[in-house]
Amino acid sequence: MKHSYGPEELQRIFGLPARQFDSQDEMEHWLYDHGVDTAVATTKKGLASLYRKIEKSEARLVYDEQDERVYRLARTAQISVTITIHGDQYPLFELCQIFTNTPLSEEELTSQDEALVCELLSNGLLRSVNIRNSMELWETLVDDEDVLEGVYRGLEEELNLDRDLFHLITLTTYHRELIY
Repeated sequence: MKHSYGPEELQRIFGLPARQFDSQDEMEHWLYDHGVDTAVATTKKGLASLYRKIEKSEARLVYDEQDERVYRLARTAQISVTITIHGDQYPLFELCQIFTNTPLSEEELTSQDEALVCELLSNGLLRSVNIRNSMELWETLVDDEDVLEGVYRGLEEELNLDRDLFHLITLTTYHRELIY
């Protein structure tokens, strides 16, 4: 059952201390001890993925004694990007996200060669593809990172966009804190 949170409740939950873990096993035991069905958690997004996000400070786990519940917390920025080229503005679309089973080389990631891209896509290296077809990008913020700084970091990481080119970009950002 989905719960709707008011601003005061969100502020209270986000103010709870984050639980730190020394290992994925420790995190899994803590979740189990606090009533989380780790068998379901393993199949959903994966405990390994959750632990990596916690290690990178992209998510945190808190236990709310008042609600007797574990919350996974994350801060995200929703970004609408327009790029200016020779005075003309073009919106940046995120058509899809591609997740591979193995890391790709820099050459593979930046290739404009259609044959290489088709080969990569047909070799079964893909773990999953999320079709987004959205004019908005999402970036998970790290710790107490400033929204705009997180957006610029995301553009660098996700698009290999050099900060020297940021003057060509018009950004509209929306800041959201998520509980999931």
